[in-house]
Amino acid sequence: MLRNCARIIPGSAASRCFATSSKLTNMKSINLKLIMSTFLLRVHPDVMQVDRNSMKEVDQSIKDHNENAMKTLNAYLDIASAGCNGELKADDLSTREFPLEFFIPTTKKVQRSLRKIKTAGDAEVIHIKGNMYTRISHSVKLSDKLVEASHHALMHRRTVNVAAVHWRKDTNAVLRDLFRQADLPVLSVHPNGELIPW
Repeated sequence: MLRNCARIIPGSAASRCFATSSKLTNMKSINLKLIMSTFLLRVHPDVMQVDRNSMKEVDQSIKDHNENAMKTLNAYLDIASAGCNGELKADDLSTREFPLEFFIPTTKKVQRSLRKIKTAGDAEVIHIKGNMYTRISHSVKLSDKLVEASHHALMHRRTVNVAAVHWRKDTNAVLRDLFRQADLPVLSVHPNGELIPW
């Protein structure tokens, strides 16, 4: 829609079309926490299970660790949502690094494969009280290109769509990696085949 507006309305009229728009004009808003719901359920300390057929409890140290990691993830998702939806504020960029680390019970399938190839010592797993947990880790760093595009959009609202696309692509890469490490399928309902449309 934005491109059509610029194409049809010449000169200063096109400029006015851009200037009056302070939000996304050719992309729908997205809900990152809804997109991440299957991952959040996988790592949330209140719903984690060692084994669906077992009464064993997830160790409290794992629950505590994931609870703290959830706070970091939620902080990142809040900022990323603002960026993806063209609602970013200047103070949102004060934090540029979000170290994410979760542990989830290792599936029986993965445990069997680790025993077969004998690489459990090298894999991202830990053992606590007889249970195996898989480490999920991603150190999110807002790139200079992303921050520059964001600052530019704050000063020139007509570029908000450009910044939003940067945010969506970067955020999509982060979410894809988290899904991969958690062994979760990426189910897309968007033409680009990704978790996030752009």
